[in-house]
Amino acid sequence: WGLLQAAMVASERQLKRRSGEGCAETIAARTAAVAEAEDGLRVGVAASATHETSASVSDTFTARKASRIDSDGSINSINGREIAMLDTSDAEATETDHSSLSRDNHDEDTGCSSFELPFDVRYVVAPMVGASDLAFRLLCRRHGATAAYTEMLFSSRIIKDPEYLRCKLQTCEEDRPLIVQLCATTVDDLVAAGKLVCPKCDAIDINLGCPLPQAAEEGFGAWLLDREHWPMLRSMVRELKSATRIPVFCKIRLLSTVEETVALCETLQAAGCALLAIHGRRRPPLGQHRLFRDTPADLDAIRQADALETLTLVVCLQSS
Repeated sequence: WGLLQAAMVASERQLKRRSGEGCAETIAARTAAVAEAEDGLRVGVAASATHETSASVSDTFTARKASRIDSDGSINSINGREIAMLDTSDAEATETDHSSLSRDNHDEDTGCSSFELPFDVRYVVAPMVGASDLAFRLLCRRHGATAAYTEMLFSSRIIKDPEYLRCKLQTCEEDRPLIVQLCATTVDDLVAAGKLVCPKCDAIDINLGCPLPQAAEEGFGAWLLDREHWPMLRSMVRELKSATRIPVFCKIRLLSTVEETVALCETLQAAGCALLAIHGRRRPPLGQHRLFRDTPADLDAIRQADALETLTLVVCLQSS
């Protein structure tokens, strides 16, 4: 992380010299600066992601649950933590053909279409506001990241301001598979934004974990996790999936009890959620997010998710 931070510092210096040259030029400047700072960087993101003491870019080791059997009958282990990995036997084919995603696989149990993820999500660069731009994603991919998120984008701004979308969703051929994270206060805004971003990405993630005061004021992120909003969350997943025809992911936080968290997971999965990321902390009281973000993640609560055995979604364990 120290090396990555050094790259980011060099990037910011370059940005200051080139401020005012426009969004595209800013992204290009940051990419060049990161590449320059990377000369001494040979320890990859993939290595740090498997190091016990690393606060790596991807603490989101993907697993159906802590001791769940993989589709091929095997159990994988990272740092003594049993993790059932996705089957990546045909990863090479999916890397070169993103259209291999099955879009018409109907799930008789839930009454909605389901997806098999067409890309490897073992080492995922989680979304970080102000950091997860194109230059940073490419740097992480260069060192082993198998997929990456954009930073959280506001659906309302995407549909009203083309320049916002152009600046915030810079991408290229090497930046795949890409997951665009959106926040929204209404189903209509989410679907409209999803239609605009889906040609540039491989999946869309709904942010239901943001605890910031702005999220509380506007009604998005973790402030949609209360049970009264669950019907709208179902509609968000179903309608976004139907409109874009690509996988829809969700990121949530732990609720007050494990049982309630499992109930929400089941609700999202029944609506068509293809991958679920669980932030191992509960929503902090309004205005105290900075204090609560430094508390330890409650991974024990995630490990208790035995009730999720019937689910087909993938659970990302996010400890930071």
